[in-house]
Amino acid sequence: MIVQLYSVSANYWQDTVSGGEKYIDTYVEKMISSLKICLEDFKVPIMFSRQSYFQSKQDDSLLDCVNRRIVFKRLSSDFCATITRKNVNLCYKFNINEQGINEFNLQV
Repeated sequence: MIVQLYSVSANYWQDTVSGGEKYIDTYVEKMISSLKICLEDFKVPIMFSRQSYFQSKQDDSLLDCVNRRIVFKRLSSDFCATITRKNVNLCYKFNINEQGINEFNLQV
């Protein structure tokens, strides 16, 4: 079983309106802390996304449990997915057409 979240900050505005956290960076930190507790308690893989402007500090221990990181970037006409695991980076270049993902290639 994999618990998947589309964005750590997906419910920020609803929570703010109902009296929740006012600052989005604090909200995101609290959500990641909660996910870390779930990971330790239930031992299930968790996937989440967050906007690139929520960068971790060098001494941030909230993401110690992350063992893979995938960063998507748009190139001129293609896309690149860089997968980092244990300081090893693999870059996969692909494009998207009407049928979906096409020409998925590992870049050396």
